[in-house]
Amino acid sequence: MGSSHFLFFLWGLCGVLGASGFRICAFNLHGFGESKANNAIVMSTLVKIIARCDVCVLQEVRDSKNTAVSKLLSQLNSFDRTYTYGSLASERLGRSTAYQEQYVFVYRTETAAVTGQYQYPDTLDGSLDAFAREPFVVRFSAPGTTIKEFVLIPVHTSPANATREIDSLYDVFIAVQKKWKNKNVMFLGDFNADCSYLPKKNRGSIRLLTDESFLWLIGDDSDTTVRESTDCAYDRIVVHGNAFSNAIVPLSAEPFIFPAAYELTEEQALSVSDHYPVQVSLKSGSPRSSVQVSLGIVVHGNAFSNAIVPLSAEPFIFPVAYELTEEQALSVSDHYPVQVSLKSGSPRSSVQVSLGSGSPRSSVQVSLESGSLRSSVQVSLESGSLQNPVLTTAVVLVVCWATFN
Repeated sequence: MGSSHFLFFLWGLCGVLGASGFRICAFNLHGFGESKANNAIVMSTLVKIIARCDVCVLQEVRDSKNTAVSKLLSQLNSFDRTYTYGSLASERLGRSTAYQEQYVFVYRTETAAVTGQYQYPDTLDGSLDAFAREPFVVRFSAPGTTIKEFVLIPVHTSPANATREIDSLYDVFIAVQKKWKNKNVMFLGDFNADCSYLPKKNRGSIRLLTDESFLWLIGDDSDTTVRESTDCAYDRIVVHGNAFSNAIVPLSAEPFIFPAAYELTEEQALSVSDHYPVQVSLKSGSPRSSVQVSLGIVVHGNAFSNAIVPLSAEPFIFPVAYELTEEQALSVSDHYPVQVSLKSGSPRSSVQVSLGSGSPRSSVQVSLESGSLRSSVQVSLESGSLQNPVLTTAVVLVVCWATFN
């Protein structure tokens, strides 16, 4: 049976921290202008966040006096002298002159170079005036990555028109493809793609969701909002095609929970932004920086792949869940468990598959719960066994077959 019949849903990294690669971030700064630029505490946090990224796309920049971004860049270059940070800003965008925003790309000039820019006109057939703030498209060269060159397309949609704007990103993709003959495209930013702004009934009309060549890296189960009273995946990262998806460091797409990282209260965090930045890393072209694969989940055939809950394959970040330091987490294991959910046959049914690797023993477990019926299969292996990804995937297949037959 050909290997093409097998679908890999998730790969685990070799360690709790893993290799970071070339990091791309998108951050809605929630009205970044003169006021925030003059707040030393806010600026200190922003600089630390942005300095983690090779390219960071800022949204909701409202720098009417052209001083806030230059001040941010100056402080960034003073904070991190390892790199030189440059910036590229769009024109001011918005349907009303009373309220306009800019997209601003901040990037390390040593690891990334701008090779093209394109302000999408929003006047093309099919998407006439579709966007409140038209995407500012930038092409980057990153020689240290496996993909080498790619196109970033940021968007900050209007909440009231999120469905149409997200769908119209497909038209932007077509325009960029014709202009640059480059299919390595990443959409990123505040899509407002969750909760009341994007009802489930509307999702079937969004081409970025229905076209399987687009991969949504930030799932519906993510929370990209700072407020504890909200739980919405507004901010997203979407890539097109196998070349780009294969260039992604596995499990690197996630929100960066900066309040926890910098020990901020909710009030302090909200003074920075009401959004978490979202981020993803690209694989390095250097063999020394490659990511070792040690845990995986794989299923066979269309029947099984169709039974998977979309975007449910993920690591369980237990240090965050249980508020552990890195040292405490490493005393448990240097791996996160990985898991995937299967669609329920009834509202009370659920299936979860999880893998863990730790010391002194490792285990693979499949559990099934449906109403009052519960069954499980568990296989324990010596800790070294799961270092072999082929053996790991074979075990998962055997366990899944045993559970469902």
